[in-house]
Amino acid sequence: MRKTTILATAAAVRTITGCAWVALEPRAEAVRVRAAGDVAGCKRLGKTRTRTLDRVVVIPRRDKSVREELERLARNEAVGMGGNAVSPLGPEVAGEQVFGVYACP
Repeated sequence: MRKTTILATAAAVRTITGCAWVALEPRAEAVRVRAAGDVAGCKRLGKTRTRTLDRVVVIPRRDKSVREELERLARNEAVGMGGNAVSPLGPEVAGEQVFGVYACP
């Protein structure tokens, strides 16, 4: 019984820490995430600060899941700013990241 409980708990933690909770809005599907060098010919419209949980209780979430959520949040924000591209302005730190929002040809 104890072994089953431990295995079930471990499976639940693995599932939760890998999940992404941020949905991409339909209009944000057209917004692209670009590297800094790929926005040189674009007009910068502003920036957005994104934030998500990087831990569930005390358990760190997967870097990939956190990164994907931050990018989705930035893409969702770009729609409201009239942008069609976002580019990270710095690294992700503790579940927070700043993105530039751009209008690219």
